[in-house]
Amino acid sequence: DVYKRQVSTQSTGGSPIDSAKAICYFMHEQDKGNDHPDSFIPSIAIPTTLSLAETTQVAGFTNEERQKVAVVHPALVPRIVIHDAELTLLTPERLWLSTGIRALDHAIEFLYRFDTHPLLRHQALGSIRELFTFLPISMKNPNDINVRQRLQLAAFTSLWPECRTGALGLSHSFGHKLGATYGIPHGITSCLMLAKVVQYTAQSKNTPIEQLSALADTLSFIPHPYNSSPSPLGPAVGSSNQLDIVKLRKDGELVGQAIEKLVSDLGLHSTLKSEGVTHDQLDVIASRMTGEDKKGTEQWNDFKNILESVYDQ
Repeated sequence: DVYKRQVSTQSTGGSPIDSAKAICYFMHEQDKGNDHPDSFIPSIAIPTTLSLAETTQVAGFTNEERQKVAVVHPALVPRIVIHDAELTLLTPERLWLSTGIRALDHAIEFLYRFDTHPLLRHQALGSIRELFTFLPISMKNPNDINVRQRLQLAAFTSLWPECRTGALGLSHSFGHKLGATYGIPHGITSCLMLAKVVQYTAQSKNTPIEQLSALADTLSFIPHPYNSSPSPLGPAVGSSNQLDIVKLRKDGELVGQAIEKLVSDLGLHSTLKSEGVTHDQLDVIASRMTGEDKKGTEQWNDFKNILESVYDQ
């Protein structure tokens, strides 16, 4: 069987890895048509950024209408992932650091998804601590292989194991709309949107209490100077009915502020305007987020306000 002699190997960033996964999917659909994992061409991923396409069963790509679409199958997850930090030395600094913020986006949105298993929350929290710690160090010492290796492992644990379908969370949903249509790299969409989405989630009356608690719990894992007053860990998420909602919302806001400072310190601050998005497109993006029939609703206005907050500031 020719498929048993073929392996797809990708030593590259997230989008090309996703592209290779999508190609494997469509080759399988065309030539095989059965659902057994062994009928897919296996792949080996050697990532050179921190964007983390190598752990997911989703292969996202932009279609001819410049819309983000995806194919999904568990067999698309690479069979082998090789993290060789030396291979990342040629990755441009802005790409390396911004995909680090993308990894942070993965970890934080993974934390407050409704279907994240409690066993995985500790892993995501550890990833957040490592990313806040080692991204600034990597910027100052870009040739430090050990630091780059720590960042690769932190990115890997931000979203592994992973078996979801659809967008990870609201920041990712914005990123899909912005990246596909306006050509903004995924790492930069996370730099633009994550902090504001976290602050919105912390204040939204629609955020379930367990997800709000998981977001607020993140603050204790953010080190100085991004958390100006670290405090001891509180009770585990889901352990208490006596919760101070006001404090949870405040802590969630502080998580968003810490992300803003990290993005700024890494020299990654940008705006939708500087990325080439014209102001008249904000209504369009909000409608793509909610559906055209929801235009003018409370949710649509909330999303429009988030976009306004990163348009020219």
